[in-house]
Amino acid sequence: MFQGATSLKKSLYEYTHSFESENVKLSQYHQDKEIILHDCKEDMGWDIFFDRDYLLAENKLAVKWTDRDIMDVYSKAFKSTINLFEKLVVNNKLTLRDTSGWVIVNPTFERQFEWIESEVFEIVGTHLGYNVDAIRKQMVTACKMTFN
Repeated sequence: MFQGATSLKKSLYEYTHSFESENVKLSQYHQDKEIILHDCKEDMGWDIFFDRDYLLAENKLAVKWTDRDIMDVYSKAFKSTINLFEKLVVNNKLTLRDTSGWVIVNPTFERQFEWIESEVFEIVGTHLGYNVDAIRKQMVTACKMTFN
């Protein structure tokens, strides 16, 4: 971004956010356990930029999340992972061959491994009524079977 645009953005921010200093807001946000500061991209929309909870110096947007909100997001992530696994298995896409001919786990599913192994995945899955150990074993078995 060229210097003029940066100055314009800073001026607009100071004009639209003059009701409270950023440092005071940041301090308040850090004390509130329900506030999560989300990183913003440089090309974010103007709606985020003009949001009263956007922090220019931090390039973050403060969002208040209740426990219910967080559980809803994690529940959707859990179900999405289960659906992805089922879709890849049904379509015989759980594993692929790389350029050298080696069989590899589909990178789309491999990116889920850390999440699947997490304590949060277990807590959310158990809360939703799933047998998380059985799900994990089924996933591992399916991945191993395709290598034989």
